[in-house]
Amino acid sequence: MLRLLLALVLSTSVGYAGVAAADADNKATKKADKQQALFKKLDANNDGKISLDEFRKVVDFHPKLKEKATALNKRFSKLDTNADGFLSQEEFNAARTKTP
Repeated sequence: MLRLLLALVLSTSVGYAGVAAADADNKATKKADKQQALFKKLDANNDGKISLDEFRKVVDFHPKLKEKATALNKRFSKLDTNADGFLSQEEFNAARTKTP
């Protein structure tokens, strides 16, 4: 009887752990989907990268940033880790991952 009870408790714990892991995966997938959707919105010409001009259009989504053009330029430069003048999907995702 003790073995049966122990087996039941262990299987339930493993089951909950599996559900928690699946929930974490689901949240990560949703976040990645949101990141990709935002990237596509900013990539106006659909060339797979975001130029500085496209990046500046973020003020359409966040009007309070309009007065902070210099800050946007600096942010873009910081995110453009390979200094090619564009944000790749990878650079964009890395930045979004670091920012809560």
